[in-house]
Amino acid sequence: MFAYLRREIWAFTMTGLAAIAVIVTLFTSLFPRVMVSSTEFVNSLTVSNSASAHYTLAVMTVVGLVFLPLVLLYQGWT
Repeated sequence: MFAYLRREIWAFTMTGLAAIAVIVTLFTSLFPRVMVSSTEFVNSLTVSNSASAHYTLAVMTVVGLVFLPLVLLYQGWT
C-alpha cells in the first residue's frame, strides 16, 4: 500500500517491522527451546544449556573490544 502511494520510507520501515515481528513471534513461540529435537523432545537445545560460561563471555567481551576497532579500521582503509 505504501509503495503504491509512493511512500518509500514508510514501505521500507513497515517491511523491516514485519520481518522483526516474524522473528520475534518465532522465538517467542519456541522459548525456552532454541532448537527442538526431531528424535526426542527431551533432547532439545534450551536457553539454559546452550549458554556460555561467565569466563567465556568475559574473554569474548575483551576480544570483541580489542578486535572490533581493528576490523573497522581495516575495512575503512580498504
